[in-house]
Amino acid sequence: MILVGEIRDLETAEIAVQSALTGHLVLSSLHATDAAGVIQRFIEMGVEGFLLSSSLIGVVAQRLVRRNCTYCQEPYQPSIEERQLWAVHRNELKPVFFRGRGCNHCAGTGYRGRVGVFEVLQLSDGIKRLISQKASGSDIRALAQEEGMVDMRTDGIAKVEHDMTTLSEVIRCVWMN
Repeated sequence: MILVGEIRDLETAEIAVQSALTGHLVLSSLHATDAAGVIQRFIEMGVEGFLLSSSLIGVVAQRLVRRNCTYCQEPYQPSIEERQLWAVHRNELKPVFFRGRGCNHCAGTGYRGRVGVFEVLQLSDGIKRLISQKASGSDIRALAQEEGMVDMRTDGIAKVEHDMTTLSEVIRCVWMN
């Protein structure tokens, strides 16, 4: 296994790809807005699509959202905009939404700690084909979702369903970026 701190340039990207092609598991980080964006970044750096599709097995994208403070968490009524956004992703309105009101444990913020919102893109043959053809990130994302990928928005909504964070926090961190 090879750990690469962060891939920022073509030289580092090529070293990571060549290492993966020779059988090493390479783990690294790269700044992108989502999992499909990672593939776009590699291609924009100059990595050939056929090399990328042969060396990449998966991409994990993440964002951290603030976690509701469990000491002061209380029910609240989300805004009309938040309820409309919720309705796009869920058939029913969640009966009770929670947020922290602020206390000594959370320094009055209503949040205490963070929780990850994730998106895992597994490279199927179809996605590898799209990468080789240098398809757009939106095409790659669309196929991945057809194949069952849970995107960060959906994972964020799941975190709200489990009262881990607020809908406004997911909107701020996932929708607005």
